[in-house]
Amino acid sequence: MATFDKIKENYLGLCVGAVFALGVFFFDPSYSKCIDVIKAIPQLTTCIFGFLLTLLGIILQGNSPAIEQMQNISNISVFNRFIDYNKRIVVLSFILTLLTLLTGYLDFEWLRNLFFTENSFLAHLVCRMTICLLSFGIVWLVIDLMVFVNLFYQLIKRSK
Repeated sequence: MATFDKIKENYLGLCVGAVFALGVFFFDPSYSKCIDVIKAIPQLTTCIFGFLLTLLGIILQGNSPAIEQMQNISNISVFNRFIDYNKRIVVLSFILTLLTLLTGYLDFEWLRNLFFTENSFLAHLVCRMTICLLSFGIVWLVIDLMVFVNLFYQLIKRSK
């Protein structure tokens, strides 16, 4: 039986991201208005990526009493969840970095002229879905990052 914390860890970011993306889909923002935000996202995601990899490296290679206490047998399930969650957020931030770089610097007008010359509705739908996908990913990343920080503090409290 899964506890509420495990359900929250596994599904909260996905569910909130999906609801937010659905709201964005119905709000229908234009690509030209969102491009500045899209181009700024890689700075955020690469910072998260680098920070979490550094944190993981420090914890796994450290041999201080606090880190050894975190890896203590009584904390092993929380510690394993911490490591798994760190990996999940690192992978998510890397994927979002690539997607936002591609989306931010891809010329949708060129794509529209090449593939959607007679169907502008389809071109609009592709832009709309791209913005929804990115908003889903960003909200998922932020929620998972908040849950990860909470898990980190739980681990620190247990090791004291």
